[in-house]
Amino acid sequence: MLSERLVSELNRQINYELYSAYLYTAMETYFLDRGLTGFANFFKVQTQEELAQRVFTVPAPLAPTAQ
Repeated sequence: MLSERLVSELNRQINYELYSAYLYTAMETYFLDRGLTGFANFFKVQTQEELAQRVFTVPAPLAPTAQ
C-alpha cells in the first residue's frame, strides 16, 4: 500500500496540475477576448496536456494505510 507521505505528494502533484490547467484556461480566455487565436490555441493545448497528465496520475481514490 502507499505511505501517507507518498499519498500527500501525489495529491500535491495533482493540485499543481489542476492549478496549471485553470491558469492556462484563464490565459486562453484572455487571448480569445483580444482576438489572438494563435496564443489562445497554445494555452488550450497546454490545458489539455495538464488534464491528460491528471488522468494518468489518478487511477483510483487513494487512502493511506497505517504501518
